Amino acid sequence: MPVAAADFDGDGKADLAVSVAAPDPPSDDLSRRPIQVDEIVLIRSWAREHTAHPSVVEALTVLWQSRGSGVRATVERVLEGAGVWPRASLEVGSSLGVLAAVAAGLGAGFLPRSYVAQYARAGLVQTTALDAPDLQARFEVISATVDDLPVASRRIADGLRRVG
Repeated sequence: MPVAAADFDGDGKADLAVSVAAPDPPSDDLSRRPIQVDEIVLIRSWAREHTAHPSVVEALTVLWQSRGSGVRATVERVLEGAGVWPRASLEVGSSLGVLAAVAAGLGAGFLPRSYVAQYARAGLVQTTALDAPDLQARFEVISATVDDLPVASRRIADGLRRVG
């Protein structure tokens, strides 16, 4: 779990943290506070339906976020559980990369509905919900004292402290 944290007032607790995590944090020692659950939707440059069976992906080229993305891990798990897989796939990196590649007509992608809402309203992409209730992104505030962070994360926090 890549984490950047900063302890600006020296109390041993991170005042600021940015984290990109898989669906399950690696430690039970972390404090977790859910802040949002969002539906993950299929995005395409065009769409005929508002809701579809997961098997619709079998005819698509799916543009993925990088490995380690919680959204990607969730979608892969749900598709595997449904016994379906895309015709082809390509890793394009970030959420913004997925969005840009889909808008350019290079394939389809999966992103949280709230992330793509403004782009869908602007007509750059269209969304389709899949009949898969587990297709959800869960956003949480995850916190720990700096001492509880992995070594790499503590080094980031130390670096941020020196900069701050």
